[in-house]
This record gives sequence, C-alpha cells and structure tokens, in this order.
Amino acid sequence: MFKINGPAHMRRGSGPSRPDSRVPLLAILLVSTCLTAGCKLGPDYCGAPAQIQSRWIDADVDPHVCGEPDDVIQWWNKFDDPTLTSLIATLESQNLDLRSAAFRIQAARSSLGIAVGGLFPQSQTANGAYQRLNNSQTIANVAPVVDFDNWGVSMFDAQWELDFWGRFRRNIESSEDQLQESIATYDDILVSLQGETASTYIQLRTLERRLALARANVAIQQGTLKIAEAQFKFGAVSELDVIQATQSLAQTKSSIPVFEAGIRISKNALCVLLGTTPGSLDQVLEVPTGIPPAPEIICAGVPSELLQRRPDIRAAWYAAAAQSASIGVAITDLYPSFIISGDIGYQSQNLSDLVNPKSVIGAVGPSFSWNILNYGRIRNNIRLQEDLLQSDLANYQQTVLTAYQEVENGLIEFSRGHERIEDLTVSTEQAAKSVKIATAQYENGATDFNRVYTLQLNLAQQQDSLAAAQGNIAAQVVAIYKALGGGWQARSTGYSMPAGPVPMQPNLGEPGGERIPLPPPPEEPDAANDQAAIVPFDVQPDATDELVGLFHVQPDQTVKPVMATLPHLPEHKGTTQREFFPQLRGSAKKSDIADTAE
Repeated sequence: MFKINGPAHMRRGSGPSRPDSRVPLLAILLVSTCLTAGCKLGPDYCGAPAQIQSRWIDADVDPHVCGEPDDVIQWWNKFDDPTLTSLIATLESQNLDLRSAAFRIQAARSSLGIAVGGLFPQSQTANGAYQRLNNSQTIANVAPVVDFDNWGVSMFDAQWELDFWGRFRRNIESSEDQLQESIATYDDILVSLQGETASTYIQLRTLERRLALARANVAIQQGTLKIAEAQFKFGAVSELDVIQATQSLAQTKSSIPVFEAGIRISKNALCVLLGTTPGSLDQVLEVPTGIPPAPEIICAGVPSELLQRRPDIRAAWYAAAAQSASIGVAITDLYPSFIISGDIGYQSQNLSDLVNPKSVIGAVGPSFSWNILNYGRIRNNIRLQEDLLQSDLANYQQTVLTAYQEVENGLIEFSRGHERIEDLTVSTEQAAKSVKIATAQYENGATDFNRVYTLQLNLAQQQDSLAAAQGNIAAQVVAIYKALGGGWQARSTGYSMPAGPVPMQPNLGEPGGERIPLPPPPEEPDAANDQAAIVPFDVQPDATDELVGLFHVQPDQTVKPVMATLPHLPEHKGTTQREFFPQLRGSAKKSDIADTAE
C-alpha cells in the first residue's frame, strides 16, 4: 500500500479510535465530482481563414470547362473502361500503403481510448505484503513486543487526479482531432492511389498505342526500302536512296524497345499498386484496348466545394485543431493538480485474523501538487505549442491555395490539350496523305527519295505526337478529378465490381471562443435516417467487423458519421464499435465515456 497524502489511517478494531471530525466519504466524492466538472483552460479552436475563389477562371468561358457541379465519386467510370474500373475497385482491398494508413487509424482510435481513460482514477491497484519485524532491545523505551508478524492486503488502492483545469478534456479533444486527421489522411492516400492507378493505366495504353504506330511505320518504311533497293538494282536511282531508306527504318525501329520497356514498367507499377508481384497482371492487361477517351467537357463545380471534399484540406484542418487543444494541456501545468487518494484493505499480526472485520483498515483524503520554480520551462512549452499551432494554420491555408492551383492547372491543360489534339489530328491526316502520294510518285520516278524520306519521318512523328497528346489529356482528366478531391467517397457509398474482376490472391498480411466546424459533407439520400446518424456506429446486417465510422462536423456542432468500409482495418479487441468515438464534446453520456475507458 502506498503512503497516503491526507488524513491519518482510520482503523477498525485495536488502536486509537477514529476522530469524530472525519470527512465523510460521500462528501469527498461529491466535491471531487464538482471539481472534475471545472473549467477548461486554453483556446477553443476557431479555425483559420482561407481564401476562397468565387469561380474557376475558365468556367463557362472555355467551351471545355463548365461551372456546374458534377459527380466526382466514381470519376473513373467516365472513361468507360471495364479494366480500369476493375483495377481501381481492387486497389482498396489490396494496396499496402492503404493497409498501413488503416492501422494508423486503429492506433489513433486506441490513443483516444487512452485519453478518455484519463478522466477516471489513474491508479487502481490491489497489493499484498508480509513482514517479519524485530524491534531493538538496546534502546530506551523498549517496545513490549520484540518481534512479530505483519500481514497486510490492500483490496483497492486508488489515486485520482481531478480534471479541474480541463487538462484531460483538452487531451481528449486533441485525440479526437488526431483520429479525424488519420481518417482524412487515409482518404487522401486513397485519392492519390486511385489517381496513380488510373494515370499508370493510361500511360500503359498510350505506350501500347505508340508501339503499334511505330510497328506500322516500320512496315511502311520496309516497303519503301524494298522499292529503293529495287530501283537501285536497275540503276534508276543512286545508292543514296537505299542508305536514306535504311537510316529512316532503323531510326523508327529504335523507338520500339523504348516503348516495350515502358509497357513492362507500367505493368509492374500497376502490380505493386495492387499489392502483388510484378507479372501478376499480364493476363488481365494482355489485350491492348486503346487509350481511354477523355470527355469533351469537365464540370468542376465551384472552388468552395474543395474545403469539404478534399481530404488533405480536412487533414490539415484537424491537425491544427489537435494542436490548439495541446495548448490547453500545456497551460494547465501553470496551476496545481488536485488528487484524491484512498485505500481499503486488511492488516493483522496473524494470518488467521487477516480476513476479519476488526482487521479492516482504510484511508481517504485529498492532496495537491504544484510545479513551482520551473525556470520558464512551462511558459516556454506554452509558447512552443502556440508556435506549432501557427505553423499548422499556415499549412492549412497553403493546402487550400495549392488545391486551387492544382485544379486551375489541370483545367487549362485539359482545355489546351483538346485544341492541340484537334490540330494534331488534321496534321496527321495530311501527313498520311502526303506519304501515300509521295511514295506513289517515287515508285513511278516522278520525285526523288528525299521527299519520301522526309514525309515518312514526319508521319511517324505526327502519329506519335497525336497518341501522346491523347494519353496526356486523359491523364489530365485524372489529375483534375484528383485535384477536385473525388474518389474517396466511393469507399463510403460502396461500388460494385464489374464483370470479370481482376483475378488476384488477396494479401494477408481563448475562453469564450467558438469552434468553427468544417463544411458539411454531401447530404445522405434518405433524410429519414438523420436521427439514426447521431449514433456513432450502426453496423449494417451485411457488414463485417471491418466497419469503421467516419465523422464529419456539422454546422450544428454535432458529430455525425458517414459509414465506411475500410478493408484493412481488423476488429479492435477490447473496444466495441460504439466505443470508437463517443461524442465527448457534445452531450455524451457518462456511460459511453466509461465504456470507452475500460
């Protein structure tokens, strides 16, 4: 048993009787309850002002960009490519970066449970001891008993630091925001991986198209070489024509190994993205299906939608919120800590009398602890936390500006890409006609080979540029929807696998301030479920233990979830689904908090 910083031990049985002026246990518990519901030091997070554009620069001005809202949840369906859809559908269940991010959510969940447990007695132990005591017989006032046994058992030994200044509640706030940040980070990684998968797939199909064009041009130039060789054999032309034809053919053939290597590298990248070894997708990607066609128009909505849609903006917002709560934790070090300590147990000289009503001992009482003469360490720690908050706020504002930049860059490249494709299409068609005419004229001796040579090289370059431009504009569509923050919502709403899924083995493996919430997420289709949405978890009949709730702060400052399936998140032992995220800042029930602390 530990030493009690409070009233002397109150014994039953032998020894001096307890004083009549003792403080009743019920009164101490009542006072401790009142102290626990004390004030909360530190600032309440009010968010950071972010610059908001009213409209995109080219919206409704450029024929390829409109300012109307669009469905960005499953943007990859706009390419109408079943293979791409299948790859992205498989991505979430097998990508290892997502698996790592899911376990970071699990870790943040556990940290929240630890923080909630701080509201309750921090030390609760049961102890036992035996001592054989021997008193000195050569001192004054020798004790009547020279040696004796001492048996003791402490059935319940507790120490409770009261949350008078809000230290533990601020710590819970910080843990809540860190949990939300980890969820937003998972979404951000998912968006990035979806974009990378689509971009790599488009790159693969573009390289396949360029390879096919290169081989077609090789066939054309091989025919031209045969004509030159035949005419040289009959003395109609000089050897220079044969040399030029051979050089042109070799130059075109030299691009084929580059394209073949690029195709293999793209396939390997897709395999790693889907959490499998290189070569596993060769059968799925064996047949070239062409470059996915890009839409003619993209509807980007309005810029303010990014604040609620982009997960990296939400993650930066929650990071600043968590740091704001840490300031309150640091400020509480300036003030004393109030502690209630107590124990109850048995103590006896003889083991046979240990479990006896007369052997009961107990103690309860308050104490306090105050850090003084800290030589500026506490105040400098407060300044440190404040500076970190300012850094997080600046990072949030920079994240918003970067989001605008990425969308604007994608839109202008998409628009100008369409114009470039239109010109390249005309150029390629005319180049093909020129080669056909020049080859016929050369075969009839109406023109020299130099013109044929130049036109064939130009055709190969124009066809390759057109294919590359078609691939680039499709990649720009991916970049735009990634910049708009689309794709992660598919995890919440779910989407069905298309026919013929990718055959793969799964991987085992300041006071008075007001808290400003993030913009609300899109409304749920069924408004009748709003009341049920207040419950942190509502496990669906077909759900597994891998369900986890995502929370979004609404304008009414209540916490509502959006159900989401995180395929990598195993069941958290010791923490039920409802215990995941109690609404501690709102009207949380003490039973919810108590369950989480267990």
